[in-house]
Amino acid sequence: LMLIAGDLFDSAGPSPRDVGFVRSQLQRLTDGGVKTFIIPGNHDPYRDHSFWAKADLPCTKLFTKPAFECHEVGELGVSVCGIAPDISDISKGQIGAFDAVVPTPISVLLFHGSWLNFGRETADCHPFSTDELARLPFNYVALGHYHAARNIDGVPCTAIYPGTPEAIGFAGNDLGDRFVVVGTIDDNGNVAAVPHKINEISHAAEEIDCTTETAQSLRRKIEQMLSSSVYAQIALTGRPAAEVIAASETLAQELDGACAFIDVRTRFSSVGDVPADNTYLKRFVEKMNGRIKEAPEGEEHLLSKALELGIRAFMKDG
Repeated sequence: LMLIAGDLFDSAGPSPRDVGFVRSQLQRLTDGGVKTFIIPGNHDPYRDHSFWAKADLPCTKLFTKPAFECHEVGELGVSVCGIAPDISDISKGQIGAFDAVVPTPISVLLFHGSWLNFGRETADCHPFSTDELARLPFNYVALGHYHAARNIDGVPCTAIYPGTPEAIGFAGNDLGDRFVVVGTIDDNGNVAAVPHKINEISHAAEEIDCTTETAQSLRRKIEQMLSSSVYAQIALTGRPAAEVIAASETLAQELDGACAFIDVRTRFSSVGDVPADNTYLKRFVEKMNGRIKEAPEGEEHLLSKALELGIRAFMKDG
């Protein structure tokens, strides 16, 4: 069985190319004797006239109703159940009132929602508690919504968020390795689930305080983070020397070949050392630092960016 617990697509209107690719891969599974079960997510919700209704995907069961449905796999003696998100009220709980009868001793549930104990993202999609999950009569619960992998403790069933199979951003839940879960259920209903790393690219995000860095030391520090299999987002902060601000303009371009992707962003608060022989630059920096210090709330960022651009112009002309 292949279980897809929502957000197979990251959009309510995916491109025909993406839908075609998914159709071809589902057909490979069907041809290989694999039964695929899918629920939509909050990013790719089911509507009567959505792409789901037109895609004609070769899967065993697409759960489209915001209510519990069960599909019995007779030859395996297993029931696979699912509930689609209710896009009309995504914030309400869905599993607290579960009272459906599961027709087989061994059963699996697909659910897309927010575990209240997860603690790394807001519970913004059909939230549920550990106690609500513990009352459900399933051997395995395939969960979707959160980007990071996480097992749910304190419940009699095995319940797992596998996370996204590839990172899609630089938030905390998108950093590090990505997994799918491969599991077995024996005749007594015991579940063994093992995460398998599948990502070829890792996302890395780092904030570097440049107050004590030189242009050379900053470059070396960033280079140590990079490899051909890394997407990197670097935030430069602090009170750097003028030479560091000037060098930061071209860092992303210079280091582009050292990794799969790099994005360098600056959030400097003010400026430290200025070359001793650059009187005009020194006066400019002192004046702008003073304006930043006295700026009303909300203007500091704009003035800091103006200071940064001014330093680069001065250093380039010099």
